[in-house]
Amino acid sequence: MSDKNYTLEQFTALIRKNEETIKRISASFHIPGTPQFREMMSDLTTYLWSVYSKMPPDIVIYKERQWVYTILYRKASNIVRNEKRRHSHLEYDFDFSNYSYSDEDQQLVSRMYRLINHLEQDDREIITMYLDKVPVRQIAIAKEKHVIYIYRRINKIIETLRRLNEEIDDDVG
Repeated sequence: MSDKNYTLEQFTALIRKNEETIKRISASFHIPGTPQFREMMSDLTTYLWSVYSKMPPDIVIYKERQWVYTILYRKASNIVRNEKRRHSHLEYDFDFSNYSYSDEDQQLVSRMYRLINHLEQDDREIITMYLDKVPVRQIAIAKEKHVIYIYRRINKIIETLRRLNEEIDDDVG
């Protein structure tokens, strides 16, 4: 077996052992399941390969999870920072003043907000912040909760809204 194949097998084992770490880092920056989340996971795995493949074959990594976390968290931070910097240089000159929702869209939005009014106060605040595109990390900080808790809470709120949408018949605008 060639050294290259042996290195690839070792790397595959490294990825399998640290898959949860890579997911957690990606979830720190993007919502799990979104294309951005999957792209981040792919970028981090590729970066880890570029670092790992350049290492001397006889090197021993102590505290492997911490090593992987440190390298990938820094890379993820750099990716996000560079993306924000790139977007800050773009000029968006689209005129939204002529854009309007159709009556049907407006009715759906109104219905959604009426359904949100049926939720408990805390859930209303969370979902409203989420709809206003407040990052989940900031919602977690505002609510003094863990990010994972907020993700789960948002999913439960969405399920509650779906259930309420089926149960409540108030087509009054």
